[in-house]
Amino acid sequence: MQLTTLATILSLAAFGAAQFTSVLPCTNGKAFSLRKGLLYALATGCIASARELYSQRAVRRDDPDQRLAPLAARAIKPDVEYEWLEPPQDPDALAWSQNETEWTISQLDALPHTSEILDKIRSLADGGPRLPAYSIAGDKIFRVRITDENPKGFLEVTQKHEDGSLDDWKLVLDMDAIGRAEGKSFEFQGGGTALHNGAALGKDASRYIIGLSEGGGDVIQLREIDVATGQVVSDGFNTGPGRIFFAWLDINHLLISHTATPDSPQTVAGYPAAWQIWERGTPLSEAEEILRVADTSLVAYSFSLGESGRGLLMEFTSSFGMKFHVLSPDGTVKEVTGLPERLVMRFEVEATARHLLVVTGEQATVAGRTVPEGSLLAYDFSSCVRNDDERLSVVWAPGPGEFTPYIALKGLAASRSRVQMTMTSQGVERRLTIEYRNKAWEIIDEVETVAGGMVQIASGDKFSNDIIIIDAGLTHPSVASLVRANGTRTILFEEKEFLKSDDFVVVPLTAESRDGTIIDYVLVSPKSFEQHNSTAGRRPVLMHGYGGFGTSLDMVYLDIHLVPWLEAGGSIVYAFIRGGGEHGTSWQEAAAGPVRRQNSWDDFIAVAEKLIDDGFTSPENLGAYGHSHGGLLVGVMGTQRPDLFGALVSDAPVMDILRFVQMSAAGVAWIPEYGDPANAEDAAAIRTWSPFHLVRDGVDYPPFLITVANTDDNVGTGHSRKMIAKLQDAGAEEAYLYVVAEGGHNHINSYSNPVLMGHRTSFFVHHLMD
Repeated sequence: MQLTTLATILSLAAFGAAQFTSVLPCTNGKAFSLRKGLLYALATGCIASARELYSQRAVRRDDPDQRLAPLAARAIKPDVEYEWLEPPQDPDALAWSQNETEWTISQLDALPHTSEILDKIRSLADGGPRLPAYSIAGDKIFRVRITDENPKGFLEVTQKHEDGSLDDWKLVLDMDAIGRAEGKSFEFQGGGTALHNGAALGKDASRYIIGLSEGGGDVIQLREIDVATGQVVSDGFNTGPGRIFFAWLDINHLLISHTATPDSPQTVAGYPAAWQIWERGTPLSEAEEILRVADTSLVAYSFSLGESGRGLLMEFTSSFGMKFHVLSPDGTVKEVTGLPERLVMRFEVEATARHLLVVTGEQATVAGRTVPEGSLLAYDFSSCVRNDDERLSVVWAPGPGEFTPYIALKGLAASRSRVQMTMTSQGVERRLTIEYRNKAWEIIDEVETVAGGMVQIASGDKFSNDIIIIDAGLTHPSVASLVRANGTRTILFEEKEFLKSDDFVVVPLTAESRDGTIIDYVLVSPKSFEQHNSTAGRRPVLMHGYGGFGTSLDMVYLDIHLVPWLEAGGSIVYAFIRGGGEHGTSWQEAAAGPVRRQNSWDDFIAVAEKLIDDGFTSPENLGAYGHSHGGLLVGVMGTQRPDLFGALVSDAPVMDILRFVQMSAAGVAWIPEYGDPANAEDAAAIRTWSPFHLVRDGVDYPPFLITVANTDDNVGTGHSRKMIAKLQDAGAEEAYLYVVAEGGHNHINSYSNPVLMGHRTSFFVHHLMD
């Protein structure tokens, strides 16, 4: 029950008022619930439950008799009266969002370019194979391949040989078939965009554990697969749904942290709070607990340390706080000591056969050497070292102007005795190969990345020094390659070119933010942009940004949904604003917390103003889009500076920053990023930029489209619903909600949701080009 409804009932009991039902006119023609009309109802004595009121009348937006009321009749209601839209599976909220979605689709379908754009995106999606996800494990390489016929994907395997040759790919698992057999809409964990490097058992990779995600959500189920037969192992490590992290110890034992049983310990963020050793043939509920974290920690992760048979227990205590324990084959657990207090958060642990890799988030002294933040360190967990003070060493330290923007995600991987990493110096990216030799780390190879591109290190092998890399660029198709220890390369996949790269330019530029900080951004534009012709000053431009959680924007091949935009003469801008990871920890922290967060918004605004002041575009032709935290960024732009933009698209956003903790169990983990709404000072600062709280009556808002999936169990659907409802009440005539059934938090996929992506592009073309 919502707090507002409970408070109303308690008030009624106190005053002895009678309860009856009533329906009030809603400003957009739909039934007006008590939650939304509480003040009015109390004033007139019309007291009723929200569900009773809403169920009286379900009005469709496309009903000609129920059009939007005059602006004068519309007004924003108290914030609590939007809370009924928060519960993800509330029947009334689902009905409301379905009604809004149907209206949105009808409006987007009617736009003049929609049909043409949808046909283009479908043809591109059908035009060739998609880049698979790869993982290397001993003698084998695994991949997830998605096709039009099998949209959930295949898990396939090939054998790699010493001479560099590969066998033909062999089917291991058909995800669509598993879903049909179990009556579920299963997807590979993460949508098949990445594979867990610890999922295969041993050098021969005879067993493989997959994570099944229903509808693309974060909650998964485990299935152990016999790689030779492709069958689910009957007495295997198979689980029900939960948030699960695991690592093989040997064929009969799994290190696991999970929330998949009713009594499994959880943190306040809803993630696992304990590690267990699970023995084959026994129920998960009887797994032996070996260590537990405080429930105030964020999460307990489980990883494998390769052929040593050791497991690694990693605890996130805060955004920069991590603790590690090593589980030895004899069952003893030893804490890793001597690490710097502040470490850069990484979601995949990387380790060679004897070294755990960490990135320092502060200046540190290691073996008598002072190194800056962003330095890569190695902790020797082998028995060769007797003195714990000698276990920590420096792998690489950045010099002036050197950064590791992708170190947290795709810019670091370890193989048996080597470290692969990417770094940028003066805007040029390089891939470094570093090896441990004679008790010291040595750079043995350095490869420069193609201009305007990046290298993703997809996988490292714990049993050899082979790696898989993906070369990519904004206008250059991705190429996946197996790189052997001797440097020879075997191409695994080449993405089909769907943009003529010679027709476009990628230009690095800068803008000055409000406090004088220089902000880098990249412009992708038709080559004709340099010619000041009749369109100068009003070129259609889409801005994209993120600026949160130390995450950097990927400079990979442009998504197919952007092709119609570019071919129609549009440009795209990538803004590297503070809060991201482009320039190290200090860059991230410059926008962390409720007060400094405004720096990130100011950076994006500065880039927008620069584009306009330079005469490249105008507010009427400037749009912005972003996902998740980037969706929040777009929401702030639309409410702080609605005058700067002609159209906005926000995907799976966080919008109510005073209630993000209540609206998502994982929200507790975001407090270091946004602040604590329960703290009065933090809440006051949050109110100055929280999009939901900046919506005002009478403001001329640009056309606003918010998209989300019903299966999003990360941020959830409530933020999107509430934001659109409040914008509509404020008089925004073009505030659209678009909800898809599946896709989880990563629903914006041109292959699995081509209609949605086509509608997004048509929305921009109509408002910024026509």
